[in-house]
Amino acid sequence: MPRVGKTHFAYTPAGRNKAEAFAKKTGQKVVHAKKGKPISKSKLKKAAKSSNPQTRKRANFALNVRKGKRKS
Repeated sequence: MPRVGKTHFAYTPAGRNKAEAFAKKTGQKVVHAKKGKPISKSKLKKAAKSSNPQTRKRANFALNVRKGKRKS
């Protein structure tokens, strides 16, 4: 997703054009979203013990997905 400062723009050609125009107007750079890296199992286990219920649920889900069936 194109972003200029803290302003986000749509992933469409029109959104990209708006981001470039806004960047030119404000003198800032357009930053595009980066693909994330895999999260290590130890970090997921630590997050599964979090006091934040949403973080805990997401971490437990990710750990359970890792255990799922794999194609042989």
